[in-house]
Amino acid sequence: EAALASFIANKVDVILSDVRMIRGDGIWLMSQIRGTEKPLRSFIVMSAFSDFTRAELIVKGADELFSKPFKTDVLIHYLKGLFDQA
Repeated sequence: EAALASFIANKVDVILSDVRMIRGDGIWLMSQIRGTEKPLRSFIVMSAFSDFTRAELIVKGADELFSKPFKTDVLIHYLKGLFDQA
């Protein structure tokens, strides 16, 4: 809920969220954020587990899935491409 409140209170371009969190659920967070009218350039989901396929997460509102562990340069490449489109 703190992440949702922070999103609502601030200008956010990208969210990188794990599917499984200690005190939350990344899928719930994604659905709540997608349910707002605030613009968001990209919601990226990361996971070390295969709870969902990339296609399932995209249907649920994700823009991309990064399987953990992932290389930081792969994330940077994705973000550069995202912001170069703007």
